[in-house]
Amino acid sequence: MNIKSTLEYIENIPFEEWLAFLEAKIATDIDFSRKLLNEISLNHYDESWRFNAIQLQIDHEILSADIRELIIAKETSHEILNLVQEHQ
Repeated sequence: MNIKSTLEYIENIPFEEWLAFLEAKIATDIDFSRKLLNEISLNHYDESWRFNAIQLQIDHEILSADIRELIIAKETSHEILNLVQEHQ
């Protein structure tokens, strides 16, 4: 599974399934999960997707300092910026 095909797969599933899928991925393939969540956190068009991806990274302690800085540099949502800054 690659990032693009995984994003296509999870794009149209309900949030609960999305979350369960990502939690399972984190448990079984942390490196892929980190890359996937980084992609969502930095580049997804939907603010709620970015927020939830960042929250998962924070919860699982996989949000790196460089990704945190990239998010802070490019994010326009105050809610997301607050989330990231609260967990520095």
